[in-house]
Amino acid sequence: FPMVASALLATLRAGLGAGFTPEVEGAWTRIYGVIQRTMLEGANSERGRELFTGYTTRQRTASKAKGDTAQAKKPKSDNDMIRESWAKVSSDLEGVGKAFYKRLFEVEPSLLTTVFKNSDIEAQPLTLMTMIDGAVKLLDQPDKLLPVLRQLGERHTGYGVEEKHFPMVA
Repeated sequence: FPMVASALLATLRAGLGAGFTPEVEGAWTRIYGVIQRTMLEGANSERGRELFTGYTTRQRTASKAKGDTAQAKKPKSDNDMIRESWAKVSSDLEGVGKAFYKRLFEVEPSLLTTVFKNSDIEAQPLTLMTMIDGAVKLLDQPDKLLPVLRQLGERHTGYGVEEKHFPMVA
């Protein structure tokens, strides 16, 4: 989703202000790249293709800011920067989600009548941010996180998400 990446980074930039450093942005961009690749694996899996076929058939039918000196010399890991920056905005998951979708639909209004046509738009902000919150908590457990992301990619094909929606645009 180029528009998802753009909206996510814009939301974090607005929510974190000066805390959205180039390093934090780079960390989010790299982590989104992993999410994107893993979801694409799911979307391109046999199950993902089956779900997308079902979707198309239904559509046709229906028509950290400060640290000590030692810490400052050692660069933070992507996971650390993700956790620290997420902690600053995650106290209001629904608000962050609403800001994200506002931005997403400004960037790509056609999503409301395509991919999100049958979605509960009121519930979606909290649903997405809860998923991101869970993913952030599992960053150091790829054996648990990656299968969830693959399944998520598979399910999204059932909503009409296509590979063209996934490319990263930072």
